[in-house]
Amino acid sequence: MLINEVTQITGLTKKAIEYYIERKLIFPSISENGYRDFADSQVEQLNKIFVLRKLGISTEDIKQLLEDESRKNKKMEAVNDEE
Repeated sequence: MLINEVTQITGLTKKAIEYYIERKLIFPSISENGYRDFADSQVEQLNKIFVLRKLGISTEDIKQLLEDESRKNKKMEAVNDEE
C-alpha cells in the first residue's frame, strides 16, 4: 500500500514515516514508478514504532529492539525447520 493509505491506518504523518525510513526502522519496497510500497507487516511495525515512541523510547533503541526481534524470529524458524 502507498504512504497516504499508511498514514490513514497508522495515524502517523507522512513526515514521521519518512523519518523512520531514513533512520532505517522500516524498509518499504520501491515500485517501478518510484513509489514506496508498504506491506501489511510493515504497517504493523509502524504501529509498534508509534507506541514505543509514545512511551519515550528513542529511535536508536527501537531499532535495536526490532533487530533483536528479527534475530529471535529467524532462530525460531530455524528450530522449527529442524523438527
